[in-house]
Amino acid sequence: MLCNENKIILNVDYERKYNLKQLHENFLDLMIQFDKYCRKHSIEYSLCGGTRLGGVRHGGFIPWDNDADLEITRSEYNRLRECLEADKPDFEVGVLDLWVERIYRRGQEDGFFIDLFILDNAPDNKLARKIKRWRLLILQGMIRETKSKYSGNPFIRIGLVLTFYLGKLFDRNSLLKHYRKISEESNNKKTKQLATYNTSQWGMYHYDRTLIEAGYQDIEFCGYQLRIFKKCREMLEVQYGNYMELPPEEKRCPTHRQHTD
Repeated sequence: MLCNENKIILNVDYERKYNLKQLHENFLDLMIQFDKYCRKHSIEYSLCGGTRLGGVRHGGFIPWDNDADLEITRSEYNRLRECLEADKPDFEVGVLDLWVERIYRRGQEDGFFIDLFILDNAPDNKLARKIKRWRLLILQGMIRETKSKYSGNPFIRIGLVLTFYLGKLFDRNSLLKHYRKISEESNNKKTKQLATYNTSQWGMYHYDRTLIEAGYQDIEFCGYQLRIFKKCREMLEVQYGNYMELPPEEKRCPTHRQHTD
């Protein structure tokens, strides 16, 4: 089990400050349900992104985070889908508004959810990786059901507007199938890296295969045992650099779309 004895203790109650206690409790309840189901069927998964960072650095959620992320390899995801088709647990897994798989309570598509990111093989060739990424980014713009609120680079803004309207010419389910097909393109061979492609353009991190194949372990998260990659610290370095360093106070605030109860 991964010990997080070096977790950081804060002197500000951010959960209370941003009214996140109930949301975190809802996330945790759903994560525990998902964990029990995966253990029952011998399916492996890992905490991911900010939730992985929170587990290692804080022993639970990042206190000001209003999001929850899990990660699963494509092969384990396929096994999960087979199991879900055979029985009906209290949660569902599926794409809701974007191209990201969500875990949500059965029959509550409009409620809160946990993001489930899927690890697929990444091309070994650097140029091929960039081309794959841009193909998926174009599809992301086409799949969106509402216009992006991105306000940065003007060329990216124009691209988001153009792809948004271009997407209206195609069936959304067909676009989603094409998105998955591109994501899985390199899965027929063993490549050096894996990446989560069903995320935003800023979340397509690439990890050396050795970090994934090192396996999984338990981590204490809010007093419960959940699963995490054994090389989680190395993966956090890829994503955050010095992950134990806290962001400045002004950036310790919720940044994701609010979920509902």
